[in-house]
Amino acid sequence: MQERRWSEAEVRALPDEPGKRFEVVDGELLVSSRPSDRHQLVLSRLFAVIFAYVDAQSSAPSSGDPPSSNRTISRSFNRICSSSCH
Repeated sequence: MQERRWSEAEVRALPDEPGKRFEVVDGELLVSSRPSDRHQLVLSRLFAVIFAYVDAQSSAPSSGDPPSSNRTISRSFNRICSSSCH
């Protein structure tokens, strides 16, 4: 038995279902729940912390020592989770 292969056009033509996300990967239809608002908030804050870290590392002189900002990243992440993850 051959599996049905979905096209992008077919997936776009499906009716919208609140809370569901449809996508096609290699012809297979995948249906998943949309991320919650809380998830998106935590993700955006985490991205901001990571971006700040990478930006600081790219502009810092290379000394060969481990970056001291690792503690800052850890504190920032803990603050993000304590305010958003509960």
